[in-house]
Amino acid sequence: MDTFDSYEMNNSFADASIISLNTDVRGKIEGGGDKDYFKFTTSKAGIIEISVNPVPSDIRLTARLYDAQQNHINSRTSQEAGSSIFFSTTTDTGGVYYLKLEGEYSSSDSDEPYTVNVKLK
Repeated sequence: MDTFDSYEMNNSFADASIISLNTDVRGKIEGGGDKDYFKFTTSKAGIIEISVNPVPSDIRLTARLYDAQQNHINSRTSQEAGSSIFFSTTTDTGGVYYLKLEGEYSSSDSDEPYTVNVKLK
């Protein structure tokens, strides 16, 4: 586990790390198919905004949003390695949501962290 990736082992829905809204979370996508799962709760309906910036320069990152039943809601993939991600989704109710981050590599591993932030507007 890296010193800046205190959320690892969060490689599945069951092991998703709980994060707070409006908080920068740093993590790292390791080699070998690593995926990072996060779980957060909203108290009301609104617009969920997800940003990942920075994205490591050697990763083309995909962010996927799921509802409490693990149904896919929305996703974005960075246009190229190192490109930031931003997307928003309107929700009808508050509740539990999951965010999954995974990368395509230009190299076999990345030493750079990403930073993700989830907001409710």
